Amino acid sequence: MIRKILLLCILVTVALWVVGAHIIKGKIVDKASQYNSDNITLQFQDAKIFGFPFDWKIKLVSPKITIVNQSGLKEISAEEIVLSFGYSFTSAQINLGRKIVYNEAPHNGILQTHTITAPLEINWDISFNNYLPFSYNGTRI
Repeated sequence: MIRKILLLCILVTVALWVVGAHIIKGKIVDKASQYNSDNITLQFQDAKIFGFPFDWKIKLVSPKITIVNQSGLKEISAEEIVLSFGYSFTSAQINLGRKIVYNEAPHNGILQTHTITAPLEINWDISFNNYLPFSYNGTRI
């Protein structure tokens, strides 16, 4: 009997995590498309959620930011970006990988490409003042 209850608890935990990951992935895709405009677009091939059970990680595959203004077209891209949240959701780490590409195409038509490569992965550490799910206008996201 105890084994059945324990198995049920494990299955419920896994199911809730999978449902939560699916909801978070949907919100990421919606937010990315919501902030797109005529001048700025954020595109990525796929979004993946992993890190069961406590270490949430969000991977954006082939992300690209495109900026169009009077001087021309600018693109910033990477192979992948991984956002890691600990179980406390009070800090995050952004991993940009080892290579970032910046393309600039002014209206005169000469394409300029700048590539940043590093021997180690480029990481940013971020700390939040509030618990992340409550940090958006005092309500849950």
